[in-house]
Formats: sequence, structure tokens, C-alpha cells
Amino acid sequence: MTAIAEGSEGDHALAAGITETRLLGTDLVLVNLRLQPLDDSSLPDDLEITIVERNGPSDRDPVDAVLAEIDARSNIHRLIIGMRRRSPVGKALLGSISQRLLGASDGTPRYCVDAAGGRGSPDTGSGRGGSSVMTATEVELSGFDHGVSG
Repeated sequence: MTAIAEGSEGDHALAAGITETRLLGTDLVLVNLRLQPLDDSSLPDDLEITIVERNGPSDRDPVDAVLAEIDARSNIHRLIIGMRRRSPVGKALLGSISQRLLGASDGTPRYCVDAAGGRGSPDTGSGRGGSSVMTATEVELSGFDHGVSG
């Protein structure tokens, strides 16, 4: 499952989700967290893709929407999310959808794609499952790391 947020972090998460889906031979579930419908014209035709749309800002909380989709599906291997670098103060004061998804405790491993172009350090969120942080370029070149770092 891939959470597609606004901006470049959503674009990089989408690219990583497509790569990961091909490597695992699974279906791709995209949860669109953007305020406009996801443009599916550039999505590959060779994959089975389900797009879950929200109904604008008045719809349920984006984090709740993603977690509800994980709960509703038994075949989710991991959640791919795009991240951008923030200072510790920025994380504490502002928060973000990605940060909240990283810390949610549902047992699904997270893979975080660094949309800023630099490699981040592994972040285990709340300690379950683990996460791996890769740049979008590393995802494209390496075929995405299947190991769980902690």
C-alpha cells in the first residue's frame, strides 16, 4: 500500500510503490491523500492497481483513512510513504501525515522514501515492523530494499 500525499513526497512514494509492487508481484493499493483526484493516466497498465480516493478535506482524517484501509485488507505487506526532512522542532510543533503514519501502531512495516534527495537514517517509528528510508533515486536504481532495518 502506498499513501500518496501532496507534493514531491507523494510522487516519490508512488514511484517506490510501483517498483515494490513489481518486485513482490502483488497488487498495488494507492490511498490518495491529495485534495484532488489522482491522475491515473500515467499509471502502468501491467499492474493491478486499486485507488482509494478521499472526498476532500471534510472526509475522515488522512491517517485514519490509511489505517482503515490497512485494517480492511489482509494482504498489505507494507506501507510506503514519502517523507521530507524536518528539524526535530518542526516535527514536534507541526507534525505531518507522514510522521503520524510512521508512528501509528498497527504492525505494518513502513518504508519511507526521502523526497528531498538525501538519504535519511532508518527510523523505526513506534518500534514495530521497522522502516527503511531511501531516496527516490535509490529506489529506482536498487529495486527497493526488502530488508527491514531497525
